[in-house]
Amino acid sequence: MNDRSASPYDSSIPTADLEKIAGGWFLDGEIRQLSERTLNARRDLVRKLVWFLRQRNCENCGLDELRAFLTYVSRGDGSGDRWGRPSGREKTSARTVQSYHTNLKTLFRFLVAGGVLAESPMEMIKAPIARRHQVDPFTPQQLEALLNAALQSHHAKRNVALALFLPDTGCRASEACAVTAADIDLPGRRCRIMGKGGKVRTVVFGAETAEALARYLVIVPRERNEALFLSERGLRMTRSGLLQFCERLGRAAHVEDCHPHRFRHTFAVMFLRAGGHAFALQTLLGHTTMTMTQRYVALAEADLDTAARHFSPADSLRRLKGT
Repeated sequence: MNDRSASPYDSSIPTADLEKIAGGWFLDGEIRQLSERTLNARRDLVRKLVWFLRQRNCENCGLDELRAFLTYVSRGDGSGDRWGRPSGREKTSARTVQSYHTNLKTLFRFLVAGGVLAESPMEMIKAPIARRHQVDPFTPQQLEALLNAALQSHHAKRNVALALFLPDTGCRASEACAVTAADIDLPGRRCRIMGKGGKVRTVVFGAETAEALARYLVIVPRERNEALFLSERGLRMTRSGLLQFCERLGRAAHVEDCHPHRFRHTFAVMFLRAGGHAFALQTLLGHTTMTMTQRYVALAEADLDTAARHFSPADSLRRLKGT
């Protein structure tokens, strides 16, 4: 066990030392082979925390400063700016704030375990309650409107390919951005997906998506190791870029709440409605347990219950007889 009395700091760290001290946390993540997304989230957190502390001339990072930082993450400073640039959001979702809280707690626990701190100030800060998003798939009419908007947009071939690929495969946003040309098997209509934790799975897609991808690849040829979906500047599309793409597409199609994960919801629910098995869906979505998949199962079962009540053979016979 560490001798906490010998720790160089009690429950706060000098702002000037924070980036250097956090370097051990980054290295720990690399040694444990955490995903690149998790490692980037750690680096981004520390960069933003240091920026925040310096902006407010905070000499130390302790309980009060961490509370102020999480409040800033949630609400900004009232000017509409965040991290020194304009932000379109007045308030950040509880789920995002919860993610910052979790990473901060992990960082400070690591520092306590390593003997850098005597105690973690994060143990005094409760995490926000992040309510689970309701599963709300697109309707067939909304999907058609989104596809029509993609057809009429600038970079139509890429946008159509994306608008079909997302609901046809159920990929996460980060997974779609990570797909390379080598991952795509157009004749077999399959795609290799690198999921969370470096786990690889194969998803399939339909003929319409295969044709759209083929048309897209003709105008923008790829080396096998190059990203499949590129930004307008010809670079690998990022998660934020994909989010912006979906938001623009939604506005053009007059479809509210258009985001990458809603395409994933749509794939899952439509798969089950078509008779797909829940365990097969778990594999296709890359879920490690059935807990997440069960949300879609519950919604699909509710749909089936409603459909069965509307399509009762006995009730149909009664209507035919006029009784």
